[in-house]
Amino acid sequence: MPPERNRPMTDLPQLTQALWRTKRAGGHRVLYRFTLDAGGRTHELDSVLAAEGEPPWTLLIALIGPHHWAHTYNITISRGGGLRADAFLAADYSRLLEALNIGGSGTRPWPASLLLEAADHGASKARPRTWIPPNELPKAARTNIEEEDKIYFLRWQPWENDPLRDGPSPKNYDKTRKLLGKDIADHCRTHHISSCWTTPDNPKLKHCEHRPLPPGWEDPH
Repeated sequence: MPPERNRPMTDLPQLTQALWRTKRAGGHRVLYRFTLDAGGRTHELDSVLAAEGEPPWTLLIALIGPHHWAHTYNITISRGGGLRADAFLAADYSRLLEALNIGGSGTRPWPASLLLEAADHGASKARPRTWIPPNELPKAARTNIEEEDKIYFLRWQPWENDPLRDGPSPKNYDKTRKLLGKDIADHCRTHHISSCWTTPDNPKLKHCEHRPLPPGWEDPH
């Protein structure tokens, strides 16, 4: 495997434009669905770019259908201001080929960059949104978190006056990061605040029109 610094990066011009449209609307995430023709059929995939705080950001791509597959890319910014990513999938590559029914034919390897190119093409139709509730994120974006069934924001729990707690737990930090953004999760860790979540049938649940912001938050943008 060549060193990462020597591997060519895939430019993402359409995703770049989609993010800037979203930023102008006051949002931080780009959510959309796109298609990929491979293995003799057309596959649907979900994609969500999380661009809170400073880069590198993350781009999750998840295959829709019976064959579960997902991969998270690190997104960086080129000198020209465009988004780009390394197409290398490591261990996820063989699993992708299996999910797409590709391989075993003796032909040259399927270029992993085709997936990023398809994702970038699909980003041209992404609708700018100021806030994407966690329940609307792809399932792969809200798995392997604390209490997976509780993804509806309820309230904030400050711990600065509690001598027995030193801020949010690592699992709570990870959940806040995935559902609300790394910038908010970092703020909560610094200011000893936990996010509290519930199920949709909780009578105390309030509808959030915008991304919930923790106490003491000052948006740097």
